[in-house]
Amino acid sequence: MFHGEIHSVATDPAWHRRAYGLAVVTATMQWLASQDCSSARRNASPERLPLYAQLGFRPIPVPAMTWTCR
Repeated sequence: MFHGEIHSVATDPAWHRRAYGLAVVTATMQWLASQDCSSARRNASPERLPLYAQLGFRPIPVPAMTWTCR
C-alpha cells in the first residue's frame, strides 16, 4: 500500500462548470484505489472544500512549509 497525492487539477476558464475537473479527480481516485493506495491527499481552495468533502476527503491538520530558491 502507498499514499497518493493529487496535484495541479485545473480547467481552462472557458470550460468551467462542465465537471471536467471533477471527472479527472474521480478517475484518479478510482485508479489510486485500484492500485491498493491506502490514502490520498489533495490540496483544495476554500471554495472547493465542500466538493472534495462530498468525494470523501476530510480535513487533516498538516503543517506545510515551502522554500524558494533565489
